[in-house]
Amino acid sequence: MKRTSSSSPRGVTLVEAMAALAVFSIGIVGTLQMSIHASSQNGMASRETTATKLGRDVVESFERLPFDHAYFSTVTTTRTPASEDFTDITYEPETVRAFTPDTPAGERPLLGAAPAIFTSEGGGTRFEVYWRVSNDGAGITDGAGVFHPQAKRIAVMVRYRNPVGPMRQLNFWAVKFNPIVLGGVNLQEI
Repeated sequence: MKRTSSSSPRGVTLVEAMAALAVFSIGIVGTLQMSIHASSQNGMASRETTATKLGRDVVESFERLPFDHAYFSTVTTTRTPASEDFTDITYEPETVRAFTPDTPAGERPLLGAAPAIFTSEGGGTRFEVYWRVSNDGAGITDGAGVFHPQAKRIAVMVRYRNPVGPMRQLNFWAVKFNPIVLGGVNLQEI
C-alpha cells in the first residue's frame, strides 16, 4: 500500500491569527466608542429632563399667582413674543428676571419641586431660570386713564451647560389673563 502525504499544512498561520485579532480589536474599539457616546447622550437627556421639570414647575407656579403679582411687573415694551429675540436673555437684561431657588424666611416658596430638582438632580450642572413678560396689545383703559392689558405673555427660559458645546436653552410659555378685563368689571368703580 502506498502512503500519500498531504502537502497542505494543517492549522492557522501567524498571519491569519494576526488578521483575526485585528478585526476583533476594531470591533471591540467600536463597541466601546458606542458605549461612551450612549452614556454621553443619556447624560444630556437627563439634563434636558431636569430643565423641562424646572420650566414646567415655574410655568405652573406662575399660573397660580395673581395677575398683578410683582413677578409680572417688569414688562418689556420693545420686544414682542413674536420677535425672534424675545427669548434671548442677552437682550434687555432689565426686563429679564432670574429665578433663584432660595426662598427668603417668612415667604411662601414660589416653586414646589424646583429647589429639590436644583439640589438632587443638578449633579453639578448649573441650571439658570429666567423669564420675560410682555403685555398683550389688547386691553381697556379705565376712567383714570390707566391701561389694563387683556393678558400678559410670559416666556420662561431654562439654560444649562452642554458639556460638549454651548449653553442649551429650553423655552416655555405661560399666559396670564387679566380678570378685570375678562371679568367685565366696571372700570369706573376701580
